[in-house]
Amino acid sequence: MMAVFKYKLNISFLTILFLGALYIAFPSINNSLDSLSYAEEMRSGSYLFRPHHLLYNAFGYLLAHLLNIKSTLSFMCVVNSIFAIACLFLMRSMLSKFMDDCKCAVILMFLGSCFGFIRFATDNEAYIIPLFFSLWASRTILKGKMIFLPSLLAATACLFHQIHFFWWLGLLFLVLLSPEKSQLKWAKKTLLYISGALIVPIAYLMVFYFTKHDSPTIIQFVFHDYFQADNVKLAFKPVTLLLTPVSFIRSFLQVHGYFIPLIQKYTYMSIAMVLAFVCFLLGLFKMKGAVSKRNMDLYSQRFAFTHLLIFIMQLIFAALSDGNAEFMVMLPFALSLYFFIKYELRLFVPACISTGVLIWNLFLALIPYHFMELSSEIPLSRFIAEHSSNVYYLKDNVRVDNILSYYHPGQKYNIKSSLKGRTILDSLMFRNSVVLTDIVNNSTPFSRASVVQNIDQRQLQKYLLVEKDSVPYDLGILHITSIINK
Repeated sequence: MMAVFKYKLNISFLTILFLGALYIAFPSINNSLDSLSYAEEMRSGSYLFRPHHLLYNAFGYLLAHLLNIKSTLSFMCVVNSIFAIACLFLMRSMLSKFMDDCKCAVILMFLGSCFGFIRFATDNEAYIIPLFFSLWASRTILKGKMIFLPSLLAATACLFHQIHFFWWLGLLFLVLLSPEKSQLKWAKKTLLYISGALIVPIAYLMVFYFTKHDSPTIIQFVFHDYFQADNVKLAFKPVTLLLTPVSFIRSFLQVHGYFIPLIQKYTYMSIAMVLAFVCFLLGLFKMKGAVSKRNMDLYSQRFAFTHLLIFIMQLIFAALSDGNAEFMVMLPFALSLYFFIKYELRLFVPACISTGVLIWNLFLALIPYHFMELSSEIPLSRFIAEHSSNVYYLKDNVRVDNILSYYHPGQKYNIKSSLKGRTILDSLMFRNSVVLTDIVNNSTPFSRASVVQNIDQRQLQKYLLVEKDSVPYDLGILHITSIINK
């Protein structure tokens, strides 16, 4: 009994409980546009099977309706927090094979504090649950050296988000690399692994034939957004050279334009930056001679290499998707399963870096995301809800529309997006004497969206602009401007 008690209270276990408490205690109030959309769809049952993450909405809908949950947004934030905790337990199970509990705790602190992970552990996005299934697949193939079950689990991850196909593919390489006495046994093993993924085509075929959608063929359904969405393309663009490294860094540390107004208003937040930098510098100064190769069996070497391969494939795909940070949430986990299995580090180095990552992301991301309105879309949505009879011409109406749809279901608003070109504004002004906008006198913090979006304000020159109202929020003031025909 005492042995069990000691096991349960070891430091890695307590580290996960600490991180899990942070996720559950500090859900984001700056929910992404997708998070809001999914919450509304789960509540209404209007769009349960999105092709790129086939089962996520259906899973949330089922849970919410079984438990009679009305606030699906808050509920799914908790659900993702629980799955995030489970992800860390799976990593603990794998890492504990290669290191003592203290080093395991330090690495778990690092992984659990990475911005890409805590961002989605505290919001209603479809990236934590598939990571859980992918890690479960890796744990199963490491611990039990099984074939069918890891494939089934990795395939289930793909049903929660297609991006995890590369994790399944990486584990397939591990199976292919494993030696067998005969070609027949090797072929049987490979076939057994591939058969575990049959759940994916079966699920897609069932949804394709038994639900309503707008895709004429099964291929167009599976790759729906690549056929239907103008902003979803797999291609290398010049902006990728900027977005990919920024998004990669943000997988570990939050970097965003809201830091400037945040520190201007709350000067003490700069202390967190300084402390984090000190931790990073201490870790870097002690790096020399702190890394050495482990002596591992051949299977462990292949297991580690497999996750390096997964890391590379996921990173390349994310880069080709405009450097999408959302497709990089698994990168710290895949990289850790390579690096910390293959190499031994003195405890001081990862302890310093992990502490720095925790301090940085706790005070500059997790806490602000929970307590502060970091962008103008939230106060803008409140203004529109209170003045619903007006016509609006906005920087980007999607997130505003999703906020209104979730918090004010059934209400109708006349909102148009400036991203669709100046003809939209001309059409609005032809039919209305006054149109309200947020384009004028509102600075946009540097972010991925601000790089991708390009709003041409020259379209406003032929109209009279008069400030209608100003709405203060945590990190600034939102200016509402009336556009009037001259």
